[in-house]
Amino acid sequence: MSQNFNQLKTYLDDKITGKKSPGVQFLIADSTGILFDYNSGFADIEKQIPVDANTEFKMYSATKLMTMIGIMQLVEQGKINLDDPAAKYTKIKYADDITVRKILNHTAGFSRNPFIKEIHLVEEDTNFNYAEFMDYALPHYNKIIYKTGKKNSYSNYGYLVLSEIVANVSGMEYEAYIDQYITAELGLIEEDNIGFKYTDQTAKGYQKRRTLTHWAYSVMVDKDKYYAHKSKDWQGYKDLYMRGLGFGGGIANARAVAALMQNLMNHGILEASTLEETFKRQIYNSNKTSKQTLGWWHAEVDSRQSFYHPGGGGGYSCEVRIYPKKGQVRVMMMNKTQTIGDLKMFAKIDKLWLNEE
Repeated sequence: MSQNFNQLKTYLDDKITGKKSPGVQFLIADSTGILFDYNSGFADIEKQIPVDANTEFKMYSATKLMTMIGIMQLVEQGKINLDDPAAKYTKIKYADDITVRKILNHTAGFSRNPFIKEIHLVEEDTNFNYAEFMDYALPHYNKIIYKTGKKNSYSNYGYLVLSEIVANVSGMEYEAYIDQYITAELGLIEEDNIGFKYTDQTAKGYQKRRTLTHWAYSVMVDKDKYYAHKSKDWQGYKDLYMRGLGFGGGIANARAVAALMQNLMNHGILEASTLEETFKRQIYNSNKTSKQTLGWWHAEVDSRQSFYHPGGGGGYSCEVRIYPKKGQVRVMMMNKTQTIGDLKMFAKIDKLWLNEE
């Protein structure tokens, strides 16, 4: 382990695990394999179950990367044109200037609705009909809040639409498409998983007590229904599903997410030219350049270009980041509700290892 990776482990031990989150996975890999694999803390505080490399966490919005990949695979096959109106591929007749590209880069103008209340407990899943949910959600949440192409405004609804496009164009259910054409192509070992269902390896979700985030979520969700065991510092969640699979339904361990990113770098499930297309920063109607690309955000960390996607909500926080010129990826997963501070923390931690030679 290099000097910088030693510093990284010390920082994670001293500053993050047990303090910022009950449990943590932090993994760095390149196109050939894993360079650093950190697993620490608790997956379940009440039962004192530790986090290990097989522990799975909710991906929340990092799931959007899989939806983007599905769209781009269908573009490669000539079945979707990015600049076609989205209405060409859906039942909902959106305005013609709402294209597939503009939904991918969050400039379609759709509402920023976080869908916080579109959840249900795991034990309720047998009575949940996903097709009926989509038939309800697509027209019900179809709200335009600003002129298409004017600016970037993050939209879960947009990726719900894209997941419907993947299903309609492929002729498969969205979840089945992701399983067959993305997950199955990664060569995952038996212990690794990217899916949409809880397993016996899924960590319990928590949020820090006596914080603004704790107060806000207690107002937005039914505490009696969705809150579980609490400790001195952490409020637990019962196991629950986010209903919008395409924008936030993924569940995985860090190794599996890293395998997805490694596959992209090795030009497996997407061609090299297609991956490069997803990295291009998008242009608003005003000709100004956005930090948003086709499914990623662009940022420089310690003068190094990166493309990333965070994911967070009740009980979990993660971020996936690619450093193309360095040829490395970083995945961080935690079982605590994401806060704005996490987004700054991810980049801050990366500075501890980026200059490793």
